[in-house]
Amino acid sequence: MRKFITTGMILIFVISMCAITISSAAVAAPSGKGVSTRPIEDFVNAQGKHGWYLMWGTNAWDREAYVDYAGIDNEAIIVAGGDDLGTTFSGTITEKVLKDGNTLVHVTLFTKNALTYSYDAPIDDFVYGSTPGEVISGAHASLGSSRFSLTYITDEAPGAPMPDLVDMVVFGIPGTYPTKVNFVANSRGELNEEYGVPQGTPGSLTVVMEANFNAPGLWKCGHFLPSFWPVSIVNVQQIGN
Repeated sequence: MRKFITTGMILIFVISMCAITISSAAVAAPSGKGVSTRPIEDFVNAQGKHGWYLMWGTNAWDREAYVDYAGIDNEAIIVAGGDDLGTTFSGTITEKVLKDGNTLVHVTLFTKNALTYSYDAPIDDFVYGSTPGEVISGAHASLGSSRFSLTYITDEAPGAPMPDLVDMVVFGIPGTYPTKVNFVANSRGELNEEYGVPQGTPGSLTVVMEANFNAPGLWKCGHFLPSFWPVSIVNVQQIGN
């Protein structure tokens, strides 16, 4: 089951294949008078509505990474009879009503012991880590930690149900749109032979993604995500023999 802790540390994403201009202006996280807070569980428990989550990838679309920031993979492993990976969450949610009546929401989610794995496109060779199915079958689970920061504006009042990220950035939620996303993840685990080394060679996975979004009303090629991120890093490397 998903576990929460009081202190400490997605989107993972589907890249749009159309060109979208990224706004240089960021919307700051809510602060000061009139700001309300709510538990990070409200956000985490809203994820997984569609049974999947967004993955992170490079702008060249040549390498993608999965980081189980909301514990969706971990729950699937447990339900299938596998071992709990010990994925835990902490963080904050703040909400502030703007002058136009909309609500500015900022989510900061820290995840520890998140299942991580990565593959190279277009041949889809998994070069790092094990998938949930492989972990259920007894493969080693490569785990990592992540920090996910999301700012969005919604016409919902503070305290309204939190959105599923797949709904927000893939299908779209009328009246709700992201303005800034930042994601950083680090993992140490095992490389696969598809990387060109013996299976199980020690390796690492680093993900750094950051983008501002045109807002309001951005809706291009079926979802909100830009085809180019100013910061877009998915790095897999060998760290031992």
